[in-house]
Amino acid sequence: MVTAMSKNNAMCCGGADRVARARALRTVMFVAGLALAAIGDRAAAAYLLQPGDIVRVLVVGMAELSGAAPIDNDGMLRLPQFTPVEADGRTVEAVQEDLRLTTAGRLVRRFDAAGTPVMLSVAGSEIYLTIDQYRPITMNGAVVRPGAVPFRPGMTVRAAIAEAGGISQLQNALSTGFTGAPDALAQVRALTQERALRRAERWRHQVLIGEARIDAPPDAAALGVPEAAAASLIAAQSRLITLTMEQRATEDSFLEAAQKQINERQTILQRQAETQQGAVAADEEDLVRVQRLLERGVVPQDRLLDVRRAQVLSATRLLSTQNDQERVALDAIRIANEANSTAPERTSAGLTEIVSLDARLSDIEARLLAAKERLAMAGLDAEAMMVTAGTEPSALVHRRNGAEAEVMEIRLDELVEAGDVIEIDMRAPTP
Repeated sequence: MVTAMSKNNAMCCGGADRVARARALRTVMFVAGLALAAIGDRAAAAYLLQPGDIVRVLVVGMAELSGAAPIDNDGMLRLPQFTPVEADGRTVEAVQEDLRLTTAGRLVRRFDAAGTPVMLSVAGSEIYLTIDQYRPITMNGAVVRPGAVPFRPGMTVRAAIAEAGGISQLQNALSTGFTGAPDALAQVRALTQERALRRAERWRHQVLIGEARIDAPPDAAALGVPEAAAASLIAAQSRLITLTMEQRATEDSFLEAAQKQINERQTILQRQAETQQGAVAADEEDLVRVQRLLERGVVPQDRLLDVRRAQVLSATRLLSTQNDQERVALDAIRIANEANSTAPERTSAGLTEIVSLDARLSDIEARLLAAKERLAMAGLDAEAMMVTAGTEPSALVHRRNGAEAEVMEIRLDELVEAGDVIEIDMRAPTP
């Protein structure tokens, strides 16, 4: 956590304490965003970075230290404001640990809400590294648009073909004289994949607001894709559900801990105020007693001045404590409001996402129907064309494995990896 260098000074002045508390309240939001960004069919902890990957560093509450940069050809990660570290062939967690070790303890000058300068120390635990953008895959061969295709976790060869415009060599369709068949079929395939993804996403949001069960996901028929593709989509969405639930539990625990800490602080301040009120009352009694003794000539005038100074000091201490009580009370109200609004806000956000997905699904269905009608007008069956043996492509992947490269055949519903070079060819019809 980013903390003030002097805790005692922070408690006295309030500036650094408020700055640190504000940073801490935003920690959960940072972690949630990072966790979602790390989702893929391979755990982020196992992914090995390579030149071309772009990573992003986030320092909680310190945007000036945050940024993104690609891994250079020499395997080094050079992020602004950070010491270069070796990244090629290493996991995100390992590189993150190096950044934490080289940056922890760095001092940053900030200002609190009152404009008071506060020196803050960067704690290693508040530095997070995540993959911002994977290396693209490269599609070659019988695709409409050969070249680089953005990689996303969970992408299959079939989805990569769709991203590249689909198969360009549809002998059966071209033989009918309908030259628009390749584009129409590519659109059908791409829209079918997108529809399945949006349906899976809709199920995830329903689970998170309690309208569906995580152990009863939609099947391949409901998603409209083959079993392997459906399983891959559901697996990815299930991981998102699990991470989101874990993150929500962390956020709830943080709010509970914050409420407990504030309650303890209020108890301490109440006891301190009661003690100081007793001191003020005692000083008032002492003042009356000394005034009487002064009238009788028993004590000197200086004694009266000392008593009055003590009375002012006691009253000042009490006033300061009462001000602290007011500030802590405001903090308690803010935390309580945040805790009370968390569940409704989550439900509202989930419903908003579902409405948005429903609109997108309606648009996808309309476009999918139009593409199928274009094929039907030429006497072509879109569903049959998508499963015809004569149009089933084969895929050959070139993949870097450390310092070596390997070449292997890969099925259309298998997952691709960042940086893969995939060659697509058309299989001859099965006799």
